[in-house]
Amino acid sequence: MNLRKQAIGSVASLLVAGAVVLWPARSEASIGTAETPSKIDFRTIGAHFKLKIPVTDSIAPFGIVGVGWAHANFPDQAVTVCDTMLASCTIRLPSATANFAEFVVGGGLMWTVAGPLAVTGEFDWRPTAGYSNDVYERQAQSRQTTAPDPARNGVAWVGLLGIALTL
Repeated sequence: MNLRKQAIGSVASLLVAGAVVLWPARSEASIGTAETPSKIDFRTIGAHFKLKIPVTDSIAPFGIVGVGWAHANFPDQAVTVCDTMLASCTIRLPSATANFAEFVVGGGLMWTVAGPLAVTGEFDWRPTAGYSNDVYERQAQSRQTTAPDPARNGVAWVGLLGIALTL
C-alpha cells in the first residue's frame, strides 16, 4: 500500500497543471508591407499541462499542451476601398482587435531556483481557430472595404521566458 502511494506521488510531481496568463505579450509582425513591421499586443488566458522529466533536483525538461483564449490589439491599418488605378483609395482602420481560441503544443526547460520558484524557457507551436476582428467585420458588413477576408485559422511559433511558482 505504501509503495502504491509513493508511485502516485511520483506521477503527480511529474504532471503539472495550471492557469496561464500572458499580459501583454508583444509581437512584431508585418502588416501590409514587409518594410513596415508593427507591434501587436496579445493578451492570453488559458490552462496548460506540463509533463516534467527531472534530470537533477533543480533542472527538468518538460512537454506542454494547453488551450486558451487570446485577444490581440493591432495598430492602425490601411485598407483599399476602390479598384481604380488612377486614384489612391485607401482608408485607415484604427486599432483593430481580434479574438480567437489557441491551442498549445511545445516543450521547454524548468530550472528550480529556490523552493517553489522556478525560471522557465519554452518554445511552442500555437494553432488558432475562431478568429474574429471586430473593426474589420464592421467595415466588411458596410461594404466599405474590398480587402480580402482575414483567415479564420492561423498558427504561431512562440518563445517564452518566465518565472513559475510551483506549488
